[in-house]
Amino acid sequence: HLTQARLAADRIQNGIDLSRYGETKLKPLRSETKATLKISEGKKVFVLIGSGYERKGVAQAIEALARSGTRATLLVVGHEKRESRYRTLAKRLGIEADVLFLGRQENVLPYLAAADAMILPSIYDPFPSATLEGFAAGLPVVTSEACGARDIAREIDPGLVRDANDIPGLAYAIRIASRFSDIPETKQPPRAVAARFDTELMADRMLALYERVAKETSA
Repeated sequence: HLTQARLAADRIQNGIDLSRYGETKLKPLRSETKATLKISEGKKVFVLIGSGYERKGVAQAIEALARSGTRATLLVVGHEKRESRYRTLAKRLGIEADVLFLGRQENVLPYLAAADAMILPSIYDPFPSATLEGFAAGLPVVTSEACGARDIAREIDPGLVRDANDIPGLAYAIRIASRFSDIPETKQPPRAVAARFDTELMADRMLALYERVAKETSA
């Protein structure tokens, strides 16, 4: 049987180097990236980062975007062998021009910089590092009940978390996220949430857990 300390260790998430996601680093990339992708400055942008589109909920994100009425652009970053399926879906829903498939990218910072929000309605995801990157970049994250980041997303706004297959609910969450930067911030700022996962803090937390496990083992 696992000890309580070992169980706690299983719940330690990956840390993140917050210095990479500072506003001073992202802001210059925003206009440059939107210009490169031919996205008008006034248009809202959502980013989805993850390979394996079925598990990451890309189809649900596309359907919800179409239903949301926001006319936002969705940047899909990640690898998928059957990408044509998702292109076809976007075309069938009449938003082909608003869904940009960018493939696998070594550096996702330009796309985080261009985005106003992140969406990741995963069918199953223990705790995707992409969500931490989104929070660190100051983005609200629309996600699913099956994603390990759900409780953190709720701290920013409870309406951001829905069942992965609740398309109307996800569409509503998209509308919430699209207005996030336009209204006075009354909830937990995403960057403040990400600060709890700074790499140094997470390393200290993991070390403390190892020490607890070692003590229990020797007892």
